[in-house]
Amino acid sequence: MRRNQEAQIILLWAILFGGLVRFYPAWQAGFAINDGGLFYKMILDLLVHNFRLPAFSSFNGGAIPFAYPPFPIYFSALLVRIFHFDALQLVRWLPALIATLCLIPFYFLARELLRDPLKAAFATFTYAMLPESFAWFIMGGGLTRSTGRLFALLTLYLVYRLFTTRQPKFILPVALAAAFLSLSHPEATVHTLGMVLIFWLFFGRNRASVLHSLAVAGLALLITAPWWGTVVQQHGWQIFRAAAQTGWQNSFGLTFLLTAFTFELGLSLLGVLALIGLLAHLMRRQFILPLLLLTPALLEPRSAPTVVVIPVALLAAEALVEIIFPAFARLTKHDPESALLPLSAAARPLTAFYLLYPLLGAFSIALILSANALQPAEKKAIAWVAANTPQQARFVLVTPTITDMDTPVQEWFPALSGRVSQNVVQGYEWLGGETFSERRANFGSLTGCAYQKTDCLMRWQSATGLDFDYLYITPIFARTYYEYDSLTGQPVGNALLHSLQESPDYEQVYAQDEIYIFLKRK
Repeated sequence: MRRNQEAQIILLWAILFGGLVRFYPAWQAGFAINDGGLFYKMILDLLVHNFRLPAFSSFNGGAIPFAYPPFPIYFSALLVRIFHFDALQLVRWLPALIATLCLIPFYFLARELLRDPLKAAFATFTYAMLPESFAWFIMGGGLTRSTGRLFALLTLYLVYRLFTTRQPKFILPVALAAAFLSLSHPEATVHTLGMVLIFWLFFGRNRASVLHSLAVAGLALLITAPWWGTVVQQHGWQIFRAAAQTGWQNSFGLTFLLTAFTFELGLSLLGVLALIGLLAHLMRRQFILPLLLLTPALLEPRSAPTVVVIPVALLAAEALVEIIFPAFARLTKHDPESALLPLSAAARPLTAFYLLYPLLGAFSIALILSANALQPAEKKAIAWVAANTPQQARFVLVTPTITDMDTPVQEWFPALSGRVSQNVVQGYEWLGGETFSERRANFGSLTGCAYQKTDCLMRWQSATGLDFDYLYITPIFARTYYEYDSLTGQPVGNALLHSLQESPDYEQVYAQDEIYIFLKRK
């Protein structure tokens, strides 16, 4: 009984402080973290079309197919319509709420796989503190990512119950969870299918489970048919093949597991514990968690780091309770049995350290993430663009950063201004792998112009065939937890700015708060 009570206390700690690190960035920033402009525009598109699925989103000139799994977008639009919520505020807060709710199905899944509520509670805390369990999920774009993770965890838990109990009563719940997963996030669906296959190999190789699986698949296809049937009718099957070509199937899928793959600040405590747990499982010939760790990296590397946190948390909790606690009890000459109670005298200091050190690291990352949002000066400049430039105007945005995924103004500019950005990347994965890769390459080459003169812009335009009417320059690097020790806050060099100000081909039309907009003279 005491073990269950202590597990409940640790679970409560996990949910409370897991929620804190998920909600704090959006509260501190005063705006959606990082991305989300595309989904914000899609919410408005659904409202304009009275909830009929349009063929294209109005985002960035209307070239992007409205093929993204639509459940989170429909759900948000319903909240706007029924409760008159501000769509911008939903994109800001809803991802954090859903990411926090993910802790509940994770606990139930961990309790089934680890067969111990105490291990499950520690695993839930570990999961809650791992950066990859919340950093990408609480961003504005996390509206779909967090929803996909919620239904992925529900699907895995229910599939496990279906395979291990072989009770038909789980068929409909699994089908519903799988359907809403498919309607929420494409990559989450792929990864979950891979992990379900691992479950089947260990628990489902029997006639009943095969029949139940076929029933689940048929029901899920039926439930999701209104969406994928409409998309296929509008764009053909190739639209899904196009999006599937952007998963970065390369050596990264394996090599990232050999680095600091938990992305912790400070000591990689949770990652080291996970490796200890991994070795213990391999020595015991227990292969399900090692395979769950490996599968995402092989299947779809682009978002694999956000998926491996599930087995990482389970392995770390196993190592903590089964290996570290008893070892410390022997060192302190306590009864090893007493170490299995985390709040006992033998284990209390170690438990306190474990519940505090990862929390400090997670909160530090939350602080960094809170800076990676659209800034007031950027919102002011975008509002000026919306009010003072022709609606058909085409822009390029020079915003130096490491990648195209961590510059908030890039995605929010077309969403809030209604103007076309010639170098925005978000959403173009639905136009095919080559288009997406080309778009990302164009972004990178334009970023390099930040430290050169105007002839670099002309070379970029000639190479890409993308003409523009206006140039927008923001002076600060995007700030994400990947950049905390290197490029954060470095200003743009003066070469491009001075060259633009001196060139007869450009006219400076806006200059406030170190943001500059230039009109290109014809």
